[in-house]
Formats: sequence, structure tokens, C-alpha cells
Amino acid sequence: MHVPANTQSAPSQDPARIQGLQKLAKTRSRAEPHFHRYATPLGQVCWFVRVALSHVFPLALFGSHKNRRVIVTAAKRFICARRNECISLHDILQGFQTSKCAWLRNSQKISRIQDHKQRERLYQFLLWIMEQYVLPLLRTTFYVTETAAFRQRVLYFRQDLWDRVSRPIVSQLRHRLFEPTSHAAGVPIAHVRLVPKDRSIRPIVNLRRRTNGVSINSQLQTAFDVLALEAARHPQVYGAAVHGANGIFAQLHQYKSCLVQEFGKVPMLYVVRADVRAAFDSLDHTELLRLVNALIPNDSHYIIQRYAQIKPGLGRIAKQHIRLAWNDADYPAFTTLRTKARHAVLVDQVAYVLTNGKHVLDQINSHITQTLVRFGSDLYRQRNGVPQGSVLSTILCNLLLAKIERAADLASDIGCLMRYTDDFLYLTPSSSDAQRFCRAIHTEPPKYGCTVAPEKTLVNFDIRIDSKLLTRISAREAIPWCGFAICPTTLAVRADHDRYPYHFGDTLTVHRRMYRDEILHKMLHAVRSRTHVLFTDTRLNCVRGAYANILEGFVVAAAKLHAYCRAIRPQVLTSSVIFNAIDQAVTMTFPMIASRSRLATSLHPEARCELKRKHVEWLGYWGFHGVLSRRAAFQAVSQQLEVRLQSAKYTYERKYAGRWLVSAVMQHSSNVRSRC
Repeated sequence: MHVPANTQSAPSQDPARIQGLQKLAKTRSRAEPHFHRYATPLGQVCWFVRVALSHVFPLALFGSHKNRRVIVTAAKRFICARRNECISLHDILQGFQTSKCAWLRNSQKISRIQDHKQRERLYQFLLWIMEQYVLPLLRTTFYVTETAAFRQRVLYFRQDLWDRVSRPIVSQLRHRLFEPTSHAAGVPIAHVRLVPKDRSIRPIVNLRRRTNGVSINSQLQTAFDVLALEAARHPQVYGAAVHGANGIFAQLHQYKSCLVQEFGKVPMLYVVRADVRAAFDSLDHTELLRLVNALIPNDSHYIIQRYAQIKPGLGRIAKQHIRLAWNDADYPAFTTLRTKARHAVLVDQVAYVLTNGKHVLDQINSHITQTLVRFGSDLYRQRNGVPQGSVLSTILCNLLLAKIERAADLASDIGCLMRYTDDFLYLTPSSSDAQRFCRAIHTEPPKYGCTVAPEKTLVNFDIRIDSKLLTRISAREAIPWCGFAICPTTLAVRADHDRYPYHFGDTLTVHRRMYRDEILHKMLHAVRSRTHVLFTDTRLNCVRGAYANILEGFVVAAAKLHAYCRAIRPQVLTSSVIFNAIDQAVTMTFPMIASRSRLATSLHPEARCELKRKHVEWLGYWGFHGVLSRRAAFQAVSQQLEVRLQSAKYTYERKYAGRWLVSAVMQHSSNVRSRC
């Protein structure tokens, strides 16, 4: 066994290496533009729409300058809205004076029915302005889209500027990923949506758009259910794939137990993080069809059982529609169906879907080989890969990458290999195993149409691939992977701060008519993300690290609360409503932690959570107070939080535990608070 030496804890100081990295960074900055820099500021977009409204519609149509300002303000709110936010006619009409409109006035007294008809005319007029004028004006002038870097924020690119910047990349996509074709009868046509990344463009095939009442993804749902059933019956076809935080926790906990049993402690680990470049777009069709045909028997028969599940959620009732595929002879009766949900109501959908393996295989084959998309007026067929917007894309990608793992023999007896779709992470105490994995992951995938991006590969040791030195971090530094940061010396897990957007407001969907139950629901969801056992288990993380994760969750929730209150009307959320939402979110955090830790024993029997309720609650009040006390608008709330922190209930936490609890996360929490 080879264990990394202490001399590798600092990055290499080779002058040639540093000069080469600086030169590479300058070259990339010139060749690959940051697309968000070409976006038009929202203020200029609002000014353009305001000028257009003022020049096209006469003042008499609005009745007064105040009424026109009301419409302009509504258009501004529509432009500045985030994804999934909506504006109602009720919101638009706030402050609009109908008595100023001459075409609505009537000197005589009118009945209630006539008044209702006049208001309907006003509603139709305002709806026409927003839907038939403002929206087409934005569509013809700007390319409107979201980006991965800004999450929910919507960016506006001038059409001429977007066409000039994106034309070279779109031309490469047409020649590399698509080929011209003609429309075949019965084959649906999808539309491509171009989403800008930091330095490139990602084509998203929109398969959720309904054609003749049914979307392509809805038609593929039965095939997805059958694939999920067969993959669950043969888990080896997924290889090292992990599904969510539960899978990551189980793998890390088991690997840490093996290391402690063999070495007595967790040794310094060599880490390799690799990412497949454009994984969904580079999957080989022939190999994919071979894997699917081997997984699904041609003569099999299936039944898709459907039921609805209703259970209490976080502050509201949650409804979920569940589909399960079974072999025709093995499906259970609905009355004997066992579910993990507690305190739930199950409603049978009665009408089940019957299918067979041949029909499913034909459907998957047609979807892989006959994906037709439209670029403008031209029709293309995707020659490689599967559409990224397809419901089958993730499971098909897992099948092929698992085949690559088996062919390259990437796993080892003393290493831990995890893959979240196309993101690989390999941990091992052996230097030779880490170097062998790093070379294999860069040489084996091209045989199946996939390539690993060397510029995205991250290691904590020096290694060259094709005479190029891979990006290296310190041997003791936590390595970021899929939103988590994993420490190579203890296997402790915390959230990756670099995955946060530029501002927490970009992660939210805000409804202007938000009431007290809505803000409580938002706060519960905000703190719930850090109550997962991956962050709170004290066998995987130390006790101090678990408290640090909890406190960071409270700080993030406080930052989101500040963003909510800035985006909605202040009279809706009073100081008492905000404090009650904070109080309930803080007091309900420990029960969520305890509930999840009890369920964690099914993932690993040695899972433990040794956190204390009063410690968690005191950290919650301290985290909210640390963020909100700096804002003058939350002065009353901060005073209430200060009273709660100084109460006799938390005397021990305030005098003794508070010192080391807070000192453990001061650096991380200041990082998070800077994005408020």
C-alpha cells in the first residue's frame, strides 16, 4: 500500500507548470467568451419596452400618466421575473384608476352587470397588451433564456448579437451532432433550445412540448418504467452509479468502515475527479441498442401499476403520482401493496397499462435512432447520443458508462469508485491505483464514443496525460464533486460553496402574494437540505463538522429569507410573521434530523447522529441573527432573535458550547453571507 506523503499537502511550485497554467487561462479567456457578458441589462430591456409602450399607445387609451405608469411597472415586473414566476391581472390592476379612462366612463348610473362587462373589457385590453404586444416584442427583439450559472434568473440577449456569437457553435453542433434528413411519417419532431453555459452552448431538445395533446416524454414513460424495473433486477448494469445523496452516503460510510478496519484510521487518500465531455451527446447508438436488447427480454410482458399518494409534507399536503412496472405474472394486488410512506393515503388509478418487451424495444430503438429536431426551417436527425431533454437519457447514459467501467476494470479492491451519471470520483490510498485509474479513464471511453475532458479532471497528486499536467489541488484540500466537498483525510462531507450562484436570489421562485404559511413552507425547505444524514452523521463527519453543516444550512436559509422579503411587498410579511416562520423552522430542524437518522440505519447499520436538540436550536437562532442583524429592515426580528439567544433555556450553549460551535464555521458562514 502506498500512502500519500505529507510533502504532497502543498501544491507543486514548478515555475514551468505555473507559467503554463497562466498561459492556458489567458488563451481560454480570449477564445471562449463568457456568454452572460453579452446579455442586455434588465434596466435597458425595461427602458426599451417603456419607450415602445409610450410611442405606440396614446395617452388617452390609458386615461392618465399614472395609469400608464401602472402598466409600465407591470411590464417591468414581467421582464425582471425569474423562471416559473407569474403575474396575474389582479397584480397588474393594482393602482389602475378606471374612472380616468374615457372609453370606460358613463355619466349615467349603470347596473352591476354593466359594470362587470366594463371590467371585462378592461381585463381583455390589459391582457392583450401583455400577451399580444409586450411578449411578441420581447421575442422578436431578444433571445430570452436561463443559464446554469444564474439558476432561475432570466437573461436577455439581443437577437443580432446572439446570432453573431452563437452561429459558430451552432454550426459545429449541426455538423458534429446532427445530420440533415427529411420528415418520415409518424415520427414526432422536437425543437432545440440553446442554453448558454459559461463558455459554450448546450443544446436541449424540448421533448416536453405537447404535440397533438401528448408530449414525447409522456409517450416514453412506459419504456422508462420497464427499463427501471429491469435495471433494479440486475443492479450490476448500473456499475458504480449512485442515485442521490442516499447512495453517496452508503458508499462513503461503507468505505470509511473498511479503511478503519484495515488501517486503524482513514489514511491520506489519492482522489481523482473526472467528467465525461458532452456525455449525453456522444453515446454510441450501436452499443446502446446492444445493451438495451440484452437487458429487456423480447418475449416478456409487463403491467404498469399506477396510484396516487397523498401525505402531509412540509407545512402542506403533498400529492404524488407513482408508476411501477411489474412482470405480468408477478404484480401485486393494490390492497397488498407495501410502501415506505407513513401516514399516507393511497388511491388506485384502476386502469393499468399493459405492454410487452418487443413494443418497448421498438419504442427505444426508434427514439435513439430517429430523433428529429428542427433548426429554423431545416430538419435534422441526431446521429450520436440521446437527447438531453429525454426522460430516458440518464438511465441510458448509466448503462453505457457502466459498460466502460467493466471494460476498463476501473474498480479496485482498496479503492472507492462512485459515478453520478457522467461525473466520476475515485478514492484510494494507493498511488499506483490512482494513476492507473486516471490513465484508464482518459483512454478507454473514446472506444465507445465518449471522451473525458482533461481540463475538468481534478487530482490531488501530480500526473501527466498525453504530456499535459492535470489540474491539481492540495493533498489535504476537500475535493468538490456534484455539489459536495469531500475531505480526503477524513471522508467528511460538506456542501460545495462554489456551486452557489452569484446571488441567492437567483435560486428562488418568488410569488408576490406570499402569505405566512407560504413563507414557513419556504423556510422549512431551505433548512431541510442540510438535515440529510450525509451532513449530520457523526460517524462519517465529526460532531463539530456535523454542527458546522447545520449552521451553514441556517445561514443559507437566512440569506434566502432576505431575498424573499426584498422581492415581495413589505406589508405582506410583518416582523411577527417572519419571526414565527424562523422560530418554527428552527424548532422543527432537529425532528427532521432525528427522523432521517433513524431511516439511515437501512442504508448502513453503523450510522449515528449524536447531535443535541438545544445545540441545534441555538445555532439556528444564531445563524439567522448573524445574517438579519446587518439589515435595517429586520431590526425588530433581530431584537426578537437576540432575546431568544439570551434566554435561560440556552445558558449552557451560550456559555460553553457556543464558543466551539461557532468557531468551527465562522469562515464558511462568512463565505455564504457574502452572497446575500
